[in-house]
Amino acid sequence: MADRAFFDELIGHEQLKKRWIHLIEEGRVPHASIFSGPAGTGKTVAAVALASALVGRKVLQHIDFSAPDSMIHDGEDVFYIGPEKSMLKTAQFRDLQEIISLRGSAQDIRVFIIDHVETMNAEFANRMLKTLEEPAEGIVFILITDKPAALLPTVVSRCVMFRFDSVGTDELTAALKTRYKGDEGLCEEAAFYSGGNVKAALDYLHARSSFAPERAFYFLKTVKESPVPFAEWSAYTVSFHESESVEVMQFILRILRDLLLLRVGVSIEKIQLKRYASELSVIVLQWPEDEIQQGIKVVEEGLEGVSRYVNIHLIWDYICLTFLQGRGLY
Repeated sequence: MADRAFFDELIGHEQLKKRWIHLIEEGRVPHASIFSGPAGTGKTVAAVALASALVGRKVLQHIDFSAPDSMIHDGEDVFYIGPEKSMLKTAQFRDLQEIISLRGSAQDIRVFIIDHVETMNAEFANRMLKTLEEPAEGIVFILITDKPAALLPTVVSRCVMFRFDSVGTDELTAALKTRYKGDEGLCEEAAFYSGGNVKAALDYLHARSSFAPERAFYFLKTVKESPVPFAEWSAYTVSFHESESVEVMQFILRILRDLLLLRVGVSIEKIQLKRYASELSVIVLQWPEDEIQQGIKVVEEGLEGVSRYVNIHLIWDYICLTFLQGRGLY
């Protein structure tokens, strides 16, 4: 029987958990899987959980997956590879192939987790494809990606796809309340703020991501009050990573939606971002309803542009210029 406890750390995705447990119990875990979906939805946590269930012990604990120096070993049966300086490189796959060549007993399972697999260079991809075409006994690959469309179709065709979607707000709220026993209102706010993104919710709850609200309010202040708003905001965002920009855009949306509620007469007690009630009650006077609605539309378009791999700075230019039309500057 598969130990379900290995999946306890994974918030949401109940159907995927049931599917993996069933596959383990039936002995039919695919030799190669792709975990795809937006960043922050739990793909790496799920990969570690599945690897743990396959080898029968908790693996890859207390590791910073954002900055691996090289291949991470956990014993002789679980291995993690992430990009080196934004790319998976051929030398990393050669290391992997050396390990695969060291065959264990027939009962051995060895799990290779390859993160951000869309960043692999051409030779890495070719070696990966050949390995998937001739799978070694007892080897399980878990390929993780935020951008499945960037993968070679020949690689995708040799894997089983597991899709990770955003976690429902109610489910995420319940998990936060149960696991972290925080303030109920704060847990609800974190779930709403994150838009179903587990990492963003945890960052919000643990106050590790305080920059997004600050930057979102700064954007709204800049486009309304700065004498040179476009230049000021362009200079401010020049060092933003894509993930940081997405967090700021998402928080701008939440601010605008609360401003719209206030504009149509909803009481301050009914807004989602109650922590920022004082700030919202001040700036709501600056924002007519039609500008708020236009702002919501353009930020949603910006987030759609991110999902289509449009350059993040071009997206910010478009958002900023559209907002400035409300001031009659463009």
